[in-house]
Amino acid sequence: MLWNTKPQFKTGVLEDPRTEEERKQDYLASEVMIKSPIVMYKNYNDWLQTNAANWMKILPIHDQNGSSSCVSQACAMVATILNALEEGTVIPFSARWIYAKRMNRPIEGMFLNDAAQLLIDNGTLMDILVPGNNKTEQQMNELSEYNIDSFKTIAKLYAPSAYFWVDNDIDSFAQILAKGTPMLMAVRFGNNEWNKDIPTINDSEPKYAHAITALPHSYFSYNGKPAIMIADSWGINNGMKGYRIITKDWFDQGRVFAGIWFVDLKNPTVSPVTAFKFEKDLGYGSIGEDVRKLQEVLKNKYQLFKLELTGNYYGYTMACVKELQKLKGIEQTGYFGPLTRAGVNKDLKA
Repeated sequence: MLWNTKPQFKTGVLEDPRTEEERKQDYLASEVMIKSPIVMYKNYNDWLQTNAANWMKILPIHDQNGSSSCVSQACAMVATILNALEEGTVIPFSARWIYAKRMNRPIEGMFLNDAAQLLIDNGTLMDILVPGNNKTEQQMNELSEYNIDSFKTIAKLYAPSAYFWVDNDIDSFAQILAKGTPMLMAVRFGNNEWNKDIPTINDSEPKYAHAITALPHSYFSYNGKPAIMIADSWGINNGMKGYRIITKDWFDQGRVFAGIWFVDLKNPTVSPVTAFKFEKDLGYGSIGEDVRKLQEVLKNKYQLFKLELTGNYYGYTMACVKELQKLKGIEQTGYFGPLTRAGVNKDLKA
């Protein structure tokens, strides 16, 4: 989101250009996450006393300096937090490394799925190597002097392995944040709604789309409403020195329109597979015990499914079935039909 002292705005989050069929490939958090009760701190002041609030003291404050790089800035902040969780120290990561590689360059702004996929495929570098903070749009597009093979190799070391889209309600966001991980999220707003410590909706037409970072474990009540804390990229002189409180109103009124959770898929702990015979075709949108059993087999028999079993068949299960079909020399459709089912039943019987 472009913002400066002049009342000038541009949309930093571009509308998803993909077809509905293409979006069916998306991994959904609801497919791999079992919801459980989440503790909400009774008020903001109580939350400030927790370790979670320390992120506001130690994270770098991003300033997109009038560029439209908010999506990449938020992704870089996610990478910074994820690496800090793993290594125990905060190393700022570069938004420029992501933004300059976007599919729509040199058009300003960025697609959320493009940014997430670039982070998965290419990772990102430390900001000290490829500075991406407080840079103009033109500077954010310049990467030629950093296009070095060794840099590309280093950047991939800091790449998550997958990303999942999260339902646009505050409870779903809270489930992810309660895992201790950050989220990339996107909001829409109108004139005079956003640039406040606690942004408020005044029924202005939502003209602008902006990407921000939700902080881990930031779920508390603010003036009687569930809320989360976000890191913005409008600089230290905006909001609460670079942070804002987003209340449930923003979710309920459709102003939060996307959330992305980045995950490192690690080899699962394998358990014995209980006897079962698959008798139904299963595909995108299937739900129930047969799907859950398929996920169990994909996880414990073939080590392909690496997250929680939910019984929901969407993009991630479909991708795992494709991998299974590849192993078996079957056309990779992602549909668990007669040929794939027969192969799995034979393996389970063996």
